[in-house]
Amino acid sequence: MNEFIEKNKRLLKMYCLLAKFFGGILTFVGCIAVIGHSVALISRVGDPNSFLDYFVNVPWGMISFLPTGYLVLGLAQFIKYLLYDDYQPRWILGNMVKFLYLYAILLAAFLSIFCIIECNQNLDQGYKIAYHALPFVFYGGGKVLLLIGLDQVLRRIMPVIEESKTLV
Repeated sequence: MNEFIEKNKRLLKMYCLLAKFFGGILTFVGCIAVIGHSVALISRVGDPNSFLDYFVNVPWGMISFLPTGYLVLGLAQFIKYLLYDDYQPRWILGNMVKFLYLYAILLAAFLSIFCIIECNQNLDQGYKIAYHALPFVFYGGGKVLLLIGLDQVLRRIMPVIEESKTLV
């Protein structure tokens, strides 16, 4: 592994720099989206129909920039952790295991809510329930499993990297 890192040090440094840049932008835009849509949702609490309509139509893709940016910033710290022997994991990388589980749980909950809302709107036509529910199940299930798998890999590889640094 050390040979690979030495051979590709410039490339890894460039990846680290790009990950910091894009992770910062994604996190910033995600924070703005979360704050803006939270204020809009809070302003609609008095009218349940308006609240539910806005909740369903919120551009969740923009809000997902926040956890994606956090993951990319964690990747940048991981690359830096690989590159430098004296670099210790920062807050993001140190808490990445907890974040991945939290993100997986929240993602499963939100996708379940959206699946229930979509299915309730199409109760009269059975094929529409499957048509609307299957993308939530496959996309959400795949992403949740990916996050949990990434968590397991990270949990097992960090001690190995730490031990390899002390042996060198």
